Amino acid sequence: MQATDPAARARDLTDAATSGDRGALARLLTAVENRTPMAEAALRLLYPKAGGAHIVGIGRNGTPDGGTAIVREVSSLRRVAEFPHDKELMNLALSPQDRWLAAGDVDGILVLWDFKTHEKVWEKPEAPRRGHAGIAQSDDGSRIGLAFSPDGRRVATANFTTTLKVFDVAGGVEILSVELGSLIRKVMFS
Repeated sequence: MQATDPAARARDLTDAATSGDRGALARLLTAVENRTPMAEAALRLLYPKAGGAHIVGIGRNGTPDGGTAIVREVSSLRRVAEFPHDKELMNLALSPQDRWLAAGDVDGILVLWDFKTHEKVWEKPEAPRRGHAGIAQSDDGSRIGLAFSPDGRRVATANFTTTLKVFDVAGGVEILSVELGSLIRKVMFS
């Protein structure tokens, strides 16, 4: 039987997620995005296991934070850094070892920041805008992901077209563009 109080649900979900249950991890991330009481309890349980981790989110559209990536300390959810951008951000990826933060904006621009200095490193048009399509958002409102390579030297994008792109992080150079022939919604490195 599933626990009903937030602390017990948090304990069950973090135990499952840290044991490799991807479904539990997905449910945990959704709870964190929605800032539920259970998510706050889960983050407090995970913090000692994460070695001082941070969580990064996007400000809501229509608010002063709409174009800002916001970094919070996991243990307290205290805001510790901001990465402002002039357009609404739709998705984020944090590189391994917290070196780079990548984001896609509503106009299809891929943005890269140095996570330590908070300096914007580069911006690249990633995909042509088709209404609300492009790197950030499909016509039905769903978002794509960005992914860093395990060494943090490459960032890949899926852009709701049929093209997968990979960029060199250091120079912002597109190093791969592959036409896959079908709609791409998510991307990851293995």
